[in-house]
Amino acid sequence: MCNVILISTKQWIDLSEFNCEDISFTQCLPDYVPEIHEMKFENRWYIAGYPNEQSCSCHFRIRPLELGFNLPEEWFNEDEQSIKATLKAYEIFTQLMKLSINFEIIVSWTQGSVNTDINTIHDIDLDFKKINQDEFCFIENSRMLFSTSNK
Repeated sequence: MCNVILISTKQWIDLSEFNCEDISFTQCLPDYVPEIHEMKFENRWYIAGYPNEQSCSCHFRIRPLELGFNLPEEWFNEDEQSIKATLKAYEIFTQLMKLSINFEIIVSWTQGSVNTDINTIHDIDLDFKKINQDEFCFIENSRMLFSTSNK
């Protein structure tokens, strides 16, 4: 059981140039995530956390929709590495925004089998004017869309 975080961009950008010890981007996409076929843009990447691209996407702040975007809280057991990796992800996403690159992020929970119910994905429009870096997190079972019209 694992979280999978995917990103697709409307314009081509080599996201692997942002790879570091906290986050990595690879175009080797997992074949067990049906949401890949529902992605809006053709430039698709898998986002992995610490320690490298062989890792999964669980090493980020990932919360249920009901909790929304807010500061890390001790009771939610978010470790320092997850917080650090999510802060780095936010920095990268704001750079994409400044470059006027439309993108979407899909967060999917896999249980070792294909999730055939695409309708469980919640659509969220990302507005970085309303979500600051410390509050940003990934929302499970969501499609988080940023378009230049949200700028």
